[in-house]
Amino acid sequence: MTALATVGSSIAVFITLIYLSGQVRSANKQRELEAYRHTSDTLNAFCDLMSESEERARIVLKGRMDRARLSEAEKMVFDHIHIRLLNGLESWHHHLEQTMRAGAFCEKQISNIKTIITLYFDFPGTHGFWEEIRPAFAPIQPLIDEALSGTERHAP
Repeated sequence: MTALATVGSSIAVFITLIYLSGQVRSANKQRELEAYRHTSDTLNAFCDLMSESEERARIVLKGRMDRARLSEAEKMVFDHIHIRLLNGLESWHHHLEQTMRAGAFCEKQISNIKTIITLYFDFPGTHGFWEEIRPAFAPIQPLIDEALSGTERHAP
């Protein structure tokens, strides 16, 4: 009888472990999706920030060509807009490094990050800003540097 009870207990433990491993996998997948959603929401909020205000758009357009032409107040707006973008891109990149496996999807996401970097930082004013703020973004420095290497800056 004890052997039968032991086998029964072992089967119950095994079934419980299978169930728990499924729960852990499901929870991990849910966390990945939440992290991706958070990154997407952050970047969408940045887009909203840019599209809600013509004044903000004018500051960015003026500053990306020549940041030195901005007033101190405009420079603060310009800098914080780009810091917010860099934070979002760094979060996206970190999410990819931590949760995605190598493959076509991950490579496409990295390519998308590089495209956004080029769209926002391939100008004399934003390039100069990047050089100043670069030390604060060590984890994403190589990716940004790679995206901007060999690009021709738009002339002022």
